[in-house]
Amino acid sequence: MSLINAEQIRGARAMLNWTQGDLASVSGLALNTIRSIESGKISPRDQTFKLIHKAIEKEGLEFIPDGVKRRKSETWTLTDQEGCQALYNDMLQTSITGDCDEVVAFVDSYEMFSNIFCGRPDWLHKINEFANIRCLILEDVEHKPGLENIKFRKVVSGGNLFHYCFVYGNRHVMVVPLGKDCFRFVFYMDSGMASFHRIQFDLIWGGTEGINKPVKLTKVSG
Repeated sequence: MSLINAEQIRGARAMLNWTQGDLASVSGLALNTIRSIESGKISPRDQTFKLIHKAIEKEGLEFIPDGVKRRKSETWTLTDQEGCQALYNDMLQTSITGDCDEVVAFVDSYEMFSNIFCGRPDWLHKINEFANIRCLILEDVEHKPGLENIKFRKVVSGGNLFHYCFVYGNRHVMVVPLGKDCFRFVFYMDSGMASFHRIQFDLIWGGTEGINKPVKLTKVSG
């Protein structure tokens, strides 16, 4: 691995919507170290660059000779708080850059939806500034504090026929519950897969006659 430069680090932070403090926290380095690197005050050791490189690449970015870009057609998995934060960061950045104007989701309940975003309505409000959010859930639809701007519709499932997921831009993110507020997130950066699951979502959403009219789910292939 070749060393990355300060310009690439700044570019990566911009794509992830990270502050210098965010990068310091994720990489395990001191904030002053990040500041000194980006300002050119210090020439860090290889190990320091490796920590930064690992932290940024874990978020789905790839360093190239003249900058940084998102990896294409790749899959990676994150768990618990790290996964929740990565989902929010990626969703927000994809919305800000105009790569998506809507986020669609299928989850079990309002509680699950809220827990995926760490119970942070401000995260959802921030995403809502750039993209609409629609969500299919398995419980009765009603207005919830902090979720008023999100469109929910109830579906009826005869079993686990449709996995929990989010679709936005060219991303399809599977969500695997590991506990009440702990999840595994499997990120797929594949436009074909995202398009397929978005079509499936729209077919189910369109099958509802009204906001409180449930629709029966059928098994989804793929």
